[in-house]
Amino acid sequence: MEFVRYNLFGILWGLLIAFLVLLPGQEMPPTGDLLLFDRVAHAFVFMVWVLMLIVGFRKQTTFLYLHYYAERVAIVTAILYGALLEVLQFASVGRTFEWEDLLMNTVGVLLGWMLFVLIYKL
Repeated sequence: MEFVRYNLFGILWGLLIAFLVLLPGQEMPPTGDLLLFDRVAHAFVFMVWVLMLIVGFRKQTTFLYLHYYAERVAIVTAILYGALLEVLQFASVGRTFEWEDLLMNTVGVLLGWMLFVLIYKL
């Protein structure tokens, strides 16, 4: 129960990411020239998520491996999750795999990790 207590928001945020990324293309609002906004949004949601994961993993003590290796596990998990969601977009109507989205997801993960270091380690 302690794990869920410290990671509930991270779990919910991850589910929200999946919902938004896998939403059929025709359900998405038109972006027009807002391609930059899309890229920044990808980076932002993954930045917030990896920060939540690291903090949640560090606070919980149910799974000691996660506690001690929170940063590594959160970074790898978030990057693989982002890649999986991009691949799953093939099954979503009107959506496609985009390398740029995967790159921005990864940039967001690294920014979230750097933010964690700035807040908690410096």
